[in-house]
Amino acid sequence: MSKKTRLLSFAAVLSSLSLLAGYSPVAAAAKPAAAKNVPVITFGSWVPWSTHPGHVKLLNEINRENRGKFIIKPVYTPPSGYDQKLLTELAAGDAPDFFYVDYGFVSSFAANHTLLDLNPFLQQLKKQYLAANPQNYYPASLAGDSIGGQYYGLPFIDQPYVMYYNPQLFKAAHLPMPTANWTWAQFLRDAKALTVPAKHQFGYLQASGWPPLETYIWSYGGHMFNSKGTQAELTSPADLKGIELMQTMVRDKIIPSQAQIENLNIEDLFRQGKVAMFLGGANDGNYTYGNHPINTSIAPIPRGTQQVTGDYVAEIAVNAKVANPKLVVQAYLDILTAYAHTHVVPPIRQFAQKLQSIYVNSAPGGHIPAVRIPIILDSMKFARSLRPMQNMTNYYNIETNDLYDPILLGTSSAKAAAQKAEIDMNNYLKNPNG
Repeated sequence: MSKKTRLLSFAAVLSSLSLLAGYSPVAAAAKPAAAKNVPVITFGSWVPWSTHPGHVKLLNEINRENRGKFIIKPVYTPPSGYDQKLLTELAAGDAPDFFYVDYGFVSSFAANHTLLDLNPFLQQLKKQYLAANPQNYYPASLAGDSIGGQYYGLPFIDQPYVMYYNPQLFKAAHLPMPTANWTWAQFLRDAKALTVPAKHQFGYLQASGWPPLETYIWSYGGHMFNSKGTQAELTSPADLKGIELMQTMVRDKIIPSQAQIENLNIEDLFRQGKVAMFLGGANDGNYTYGNHPINTSIAPIPRGTQQVTGDYVAEIAVNAKVANPKLVVQAYLDILTAYAHTHVVPPIRQFAQKLQSIYVNSAPGGHIPAVRIPIILDSMKFARSLRPMQNMTNYYNIETNDLYDPILLGTSSAKAAAQKAEIDMNNYLKNPNG
């Protein structure tokens, strides 16, 4: 799985946005101006808005609320070429006015002076917009946005990883359903019982890059780097325990081989009943196979020595070269506000806390509020984001080449892979762009 696949493994989630009835941005529309003088503000994304009714409705509502003030125009770039095109456009001075940014890339872009320092505008607008006050966000969602106390981006989505499972397969294997306090040891036993080679059925799904290895490491109290981010710690006992967890999955054959999932939409295996469990984002939806729905359930991820989960965060940032930064930031905050009304979980805590009262019969992604939303919100209490690093591409490449691939292909032990990765990560820290 490529770095982009890993970062955007939940990008498809955005295609299922559904607006709340009666949504209105927090800021009131300004007095209409002459139509010919209305600025067009471009919004770059990796989601083709025109093909998704929810996106179109969202955008039309914001533009109606701000008629005469501005018009937001979406600009689509395919995910596979998104980063490179954005970098090229920023260098050439013709990037969109604001745009999606992959998690961890805000600091790299800001270092090149391509992103607008948001602080002055957030101070001016925080009484109008909940989205303008960083104190309203879950702390984990902001980990990649602040540099020296200055904000250069804000999150539009924050999804804690939860365990999706097929209860029909659990029942067939005479296993109890996962609970809030299950452990990785229980998970491994269940996954082994759910693996039926004759049916090409596996207990779990682990690919190269997804789920993130950091989640397993954190679960045992480990960290990729020391507290200052100046030294890799991959050979510590806690780190090795997390890395060995993935090696155990390979040894016990509870996951399909990399050859078996090559060129596949890996979630299709879950839809087909070929995989009993996978770690997914909170906004993944219900699943069907053909015309038959799968009664998908979720649980918090298992614990090692502590309860912790990762989260998927993506940001929106503003081009430093915009002609009218305050107006663009207002449009930007309208988009962030709209997204916060439609996601599970919104990165803005006030909106997240209203989920159970807002969603009566349905919720984004097909969630059943009485069952799923409490689990998702509880998971946010122990969710953790990756440490944002300079040049995340090289960071992910080291993980893939030194850890995921050797372990999943069975060409290296967890200890040997960790030793090599630690050396390469320390070299990366000295020269992130090397």
